[in-house]
Amino acid sequence: MQHVSVTTTAPDAQTPSQAELEGILPQSLASVRDSILALIPPKSTDLAQAASYALSGGGKLVRPSMGLLIGAMLGRSSDARVIEAAAVAEIIHVATLLHDDVIDEAATRRGRPALRIVRDNRSAILTGDYLLAQASLKLAKIGVVPVIAIFSQVLADLCDGEMLQDALQYDLKATTWAAYTQKTYGKTASLFGAVCESVAILCEVPAAACQSLRRFGEQIGLAFQVIDDWLDVTQDAQTLGKPAQDDLRHGLVTAPVILALEGLLTSDAANVLQQKIEAVFKTSGRLGPDAVTAEQLLEIQTLLEACGAIEATQVKAKAQIAIAKESLASLPAGLIQSQAAFNQLLALADSVVARKA
Repeated sequence: MQHVSVTTTAPDAQTPSQAELEGILPQSLASVRDSILALIPPKSTDLAQAASYALSGGGKLVRPSMGLLIGAMLGRSSDARVIEAAAVAEIIHVATLLHDDVIDEAATRRGRPALRIVRDNRSAILTGDYLLAQASLKLAKIGVVPVIAIFSQVLADLCDGEMLQDALQYDLKATTWAAYTQKTYGKTASLFGAVCESVAILCEVPAAACQSLRRFGEQIGLAFQVIDDWLDVTQDAQTLGKPAQDDLRHGLVTAPVILALEGLLTSDAANVLQQKIEAVFKTSGRLGPDAVTAEQLLEIQTLLEACGAIEATQVKAKAQIAIAKESLASLPAGLIQSQAAFNQLLALADSVVARKA
């Protein structure tokens, strides 16, 4: 069986802009956007205003773009069910962000006030519930039971990941790389994998190819979160669209910290880093995240930089992207109906580790 050959080393690339993504599949992305915006209730009600605010917040559209590119690669770019599956992935993503912001008491999202700030927590929760209900309706209209099951499992995985994150909060010792990966799979990678596998099923490719494409999505999802952790340490609030170094302030142990403590530091240096992080956790747990000082966070950042943990985090993400690209390359050549879409999927994978926000 002939397979596609690709280079799996991620080049220095810039994250594709919205305009660039729309240049790849303009009609399909426009159709996804129309499908999503059609969820806004027609009457000028509180729900309509809240849904409109949530759905107009921008975003990279990485998940629907992956689904659409896979559909194009497999020769189904104009399949209405592929477009709807891509829309479902983004709708679920937006809904979970609304819920996350309530759980995390976040003030901003994508560079603007979170919906819970513009309105209130109740509105944010109910709007998220409404979007999840609408995603379920779209899945019912698609009418393919395995696809419905895949996205239903995503919702279960999201809950599992959130509960595990809660259990690990402020617990430096329990947050091993294995626990971090399990949490990240539930909160992030499961949805990435689901949209890729669902589109593959809708395109009626063999089961082995469906699993390869799911693995492609899952690895990109894992890398996406690892780079999010890297960005949290290395970028400022203006670039991120949210407070910088926010994870440690909320008691979350991130990829750079885990990598530093699990092999990059001597025992003495690891003890110093551990003590400084535990001091931050103690302050945050007793007085709240805002009580953590910039000086405390800078000390931790300096230690992470000195031991190479920042660089190691990027290396880890690139290794995950390499696995994703290998999974894509394992597809039988006869399945590839669009080499351009195949190449754009590779470029999208590389862009995950090159992004700056």
